[in-house]
Amino acid sequence: VVFMGMGEPLNNFHAVISCIGPMSDARVFAVAKSRITVSTVGVVPKMIQLTTEFPEVRLALSLHAPNQTLREAIVPTATAYPLAKIMGALDFYLQAGSRSRTRAMIEYCVLGGVNDTTELAVELGQLLLGKDVIINLIPFNPTDTPMGHMPPTPEAVQAMQVVLAQPPFNHRTTVRKEMGQDIAGACGQLALRAGASGGFSTNAGDVEDIAGSGFGVRKVPLSGKGSVVPGRGSVVSGKGSVVSARAAASTSVASTSVQTGDETQTRTPTQTQTQTKTKTKTKTKTK
Repeated sequence: VVFMGMGEPLNNFHAVISCIGPMSDARVFAVAKSRITVSTVGVVPKMIQLTTEFPEVRLALSLHAPNQTLREAIVPTATAYPLAKIMGALDFYLQAGSRSRTRAMIEYCVLGGVNDTTELAVELGQLLLGKDVIINLIPFNPTDTPMGHMPPTPEAVQAMQVVLAQPPFNHRTTVRKEMGQDIAGACGQLALRAGASGGFSTNAGDVEDIAGSGFGVRKVPLSGKGSVVPGRGSVVSGKGSVVSARAAASTSVASTSVQTGDETQTRTPTQTQTQTKTKTKTKTKTK
């Protein structure tokens, strides 16, 4: 279980530990604490508090740069917690807990032309020298965000991996395999695309509205105990029955088109129901 991609988990500390408690409780879900990871950009006081309260929970640190100057240019919150203090909190974590979870994961998003050089790899290796960590190099996936970052070349990422994995650093270094980039479904790409005019292609205010406006459908209120599912306008009504609700179906009474010979007849549900009953009676009389 990984707390990641949900905003900064340690800025929502109470909710996170309230979840970890029953999740790892043997009487409830019994998930081993060493199989739970909390990712953070480096909220120092909460890193220490998390380690104190749950020393067996794993830590993933989103570092992205080996020095304070570059990190401030990449990570907006870097000015709040200097790199030296983050490294101190990381050391505190590494010294706590048992051998079942000694290593910390260092997340390093590789941005083309920004933090993807072998010189920065050397600096990163020196920063983490002697620490029991796994460095995960994450090639940036392109998006339509205003920052305008570019993906690194595979050669640049491979060169960084070689520097970090070889002496004198000998860090265990992995490269995240990216999948789904062709459909904007890769890591970090779940965002709106820019429209032709340069703005976003929808005025949706939340993810439910994005699903509705993106597929040209509308939400349909229900009078019963159902709920509206925004994805492609499906509506769940009552106990699991699914009804399609497109924006074009704006009339209160739906109609059904039936092809009979060379003609197309349009029937309302009432007409269809009446004809069905008539056919049933006819069959009964015939028998």
